[in-house]
Order: sequence, then structure tokens, then C-alpha cells
Amino acid sequence: MNSKSLSWPPEHIPVRKPPFWYSWKLILALGIIVVLSAVVLKAGWNGLHLSLPMSSPAGSLTARHDQRITGDPRWHLAARGSIANVEYGWVFNTGEPLTVPPVVSNDEIFLISGRKASSGRIHAIDAPSGDVIWEIPLNSISDHSPIVTDDTLFVGTRGGEILSLAAQTGLRQWSFDGLASISGPPIVLEGVLYAGASRLYALDAETGKVRWHHKIGDRVVWPIAVGDGVVAALSNDNHFYLVTANNGTRRLTFPLWFKPVGGPVISDQAVAFSGAIGNVQAMALGGTDMPFVKAFRYWRTKLFLWEFISSPPPIPGGYLWQQRQLGGHVARMIGGDSQRVYLTIDEVGTGGRVVALDGATGRLVWEFKGESRFAPGTLAGDVLVIGTQGGRVHGIDVNTGESLWDLRVEGPVSDAPALTDDMLLVPSSDGKLYAIDSARTFEVQARVETDTASGSGPSS
Repeated sequence: MNSKSLSWPPEHIPVRKPPFWYSWKLILALGIIVVLSAVVLKAGWNGLHLSLPMSSPAGSLTARHDQRITGDPRWHLAARGSIANVEYGWVFNTGEPLTVPPVVSNDEIFLISGRKASSGRIHAIDAPSGDVIWEIPLNSISDHSPIVTDDTLFVGTRGGEILSLAAQTGLRQWSFDGLASISGPPIVLEGVLYAGASRLYALDAETGKVRWHHKIGDRVVWPIAVGDGVVAALSNDNHFYLVTANNGTRRLTFPLWFKPVGGPVISDQAVAFSGAIGNVQAMALGGTDMPFVKAFRYWRTKLFLWEFISSPPPIPGGYLWQQRQLGGHVARMIGGDSQRVYLTIDEVGTGGRVVALDGATGRLVWEFKGESRFAPGTLAGDVLVIGTQGGRVHGIDVNTGESLWDLRVEGPVSDAPALTDDMLLVPSSDGKLYAIDSARTFEVQARVETDTASGSGPSS
């Protein structure tokens, strides 16, 4: 018997290759595992609000929270009732309706004027005298007040530019093109400037270089808000967004059933915004989207409407409350504090109301009715200073909704007043900025009332 050398595998045993469909199944399974892993990783990343480290900004510029108050004005707390004798320190006439509130810093007032690109200007005014320190053309319209830090002024224009100007001279330091109208005053916090335009932007406030930008569907409308490490914004396609402030990652997208016309404003851990027919809604600053939740909610809603299931879909994540009982034509946000949010309601006719809502629940706390529609207002401690199109300015107690004092200026009030140590600045649609002398208007009124109450007033 002849011996034969053995080989492996034996030649007569064929080596079978896996079928073609088997290899594609394996690739598909691996792909699904990779996709699911990425989704889980992203969910955990967003849910824990993690982010990659970014370089620090070049400086630490931070703007004051309320740009319309400087010093320690307490005169507005003393007077009571209607003030008949209004004394002006000076009146500054721009020649065109003022639609932007003034901002104040120490003894300087910064004012935007002009309703045409050819007449758009920014004025720096000496507060004690009303004299012009400097003024420069903007070559555009600015729909929002500038923002001032210690030595820098930031202005956004309808043409899409953000300008950094030297506050002392008005000289341009840098500019940035946002490709669409700047939707509100920039917000400057710890060296970073946040603004909304064609998208959300975070710029280095010292240099104007982009730190991040984020597209939120359609362009940003209405001023943005920044708080608790989050940027809140409203878009033209009727959505509300939360974006992480330090890196621009999306945290929450929420569709709205009404068109927003005001806000957002922050009250404690809530952010509120308003819309047509008196609608107001609030979302949690800590709200976060989770993967597949929106798709699940969409189909759950469809099945509920088709009556395949009896229970309605769950409340969306981040949703806090909605107030739909205010009525009126349009609700516009004024601002918020740690307890309440404040807004104006335009009535269908010519009247208006100021309304305070509980920031945590949306419950109506108080309302104040005016003889005409209200302009935006300024929160000054426990007093809301706000004017009407009829030319009347009220000081409203934010705790009770009672008008503590009121006075009348010569023109319709067009935007929020500003307060300094010794004057009340009221912009008007007649093109004038009225500087009311507080010592001769409020403090004299308070002294007269005190003397009358104590019996030492003039005898009749």
C-alpha cells in the first residue's frame, strides 16, 4: 500500500465561502450598532451638558444687566400721586421719531436715532447738560439700543452689522457681518458677545472673532436671552430654541402654535415669551431634547387624534406653562425678575394693560389698565417705570400693580425710559428725548406731600 503525503485542508474537501447576503447582513448589523452607539453617546453628552474645552476669550468684558439704570436713583420711590409740575433739565431733539431706548453709563447717555439708513446715527450725550459729546453715522438703521461696557459700545444694525466702538470717541474698533438684521441688543458676558441674526453667534468681545455659530432653522427674531449657561432664542419659523452658551450645541427645539412677538425673558429657572392674541408660554432653562422623543410624541399625538388610543401624549420635556386667558390683540414682554414676568397687552382698540404673571406657574398676579397703549418699560427695583402713547409715564409697584405716581411729557412715549441719579429720560415719537429733573420734579413733590401730611404745609 502506497503512502501518500497528507495536506490540509484535503483537496477533495471544498472550502465554502460565506454567501453574498451573509456579508451584507453583517455589515448592516455593524452599521446599526454604530448608529445606535452614536445616538446613545450624543444623548448622554447632551443630557449631561458636556462639551469640549474651548480657548478663553481675549478679555472679560461684561455689560451691566440693566443698561437703562445708572447710579443709585431712589427719587422714583418717594413721590406719590399725579405730578403736575414737570421740570425738564434739557430736551434733545433728533428730528425723527425715537424708537430705541437710551442707555446710560456714569455721566454719558447713548442714543440711537434715524428711521432711514441715510439718517441713522448714534449720539453720545453729556447727561448733566444735554450737550453732544460725539455722534457718528451708522449708514444703517438700528432697531435696538446699544450695549455699553466700561470703555466699549456695541451696536447691532438692520443691515446685519455688529459694531464695536470706543465709548469715549465713537471710533470703530471692529465690525462683524451677521448676514441678516441683528435681532436685539447684543449680550456681553465674561468676554463673549452673544447675538442673533441669520443664526446665533458667539463672538470674542475684544476682537470680534467667531467662537461659535449655530443655525436654528430660520433666522433669529426678537432679542435673545442668556442665563444659567444657556442661550434662549425664537426663530422666524415659530420655534423656540435652547443652545449651550459655551459651545453652541443644541439642547432643545420646541415648536410653537402661535407667532412669537416678544421675549424671551428669564425669571429664575423659567424663560417666557409672548405672542398674538395675548398668548404667553414658559419653558425650563434646563430643558433638553432626547433622541426619538419628538418622533414618538408626533405619532402618539396622531394616534390620539385618530382615536386609536385614549390617553393624550405626554407633556413635552422642558414645557412649564402657558397662559391663554389674557385676551387683547398682542402680548409683548417687558422683562422678568426672580418671581414674576411683566408684559404689556395691546387691546384691539386704543387701550392697553400692563400685566404681571407668576414666573413659576403663569398665574395672573395683577394687571394695570391705561388710557392708551403702553410702550416698553424699565424695571427699577420694586417699581416698573413705563409710558403710554398718550404721553403719560407711570411708576407701578411691581408687588401690587398700583400706580405710585404718574406724570405727563409733551410727546407720546415711544420706548422704555432710563433713570440716573438725578433725572428720568423719556424717549418720544416726536423725536425728542426728555430729561426730567428729578430734584425739581419728584423730590419737591415728595416734600410737599410730606409737609401736607404732617400739617406743616401752606395754609389755605
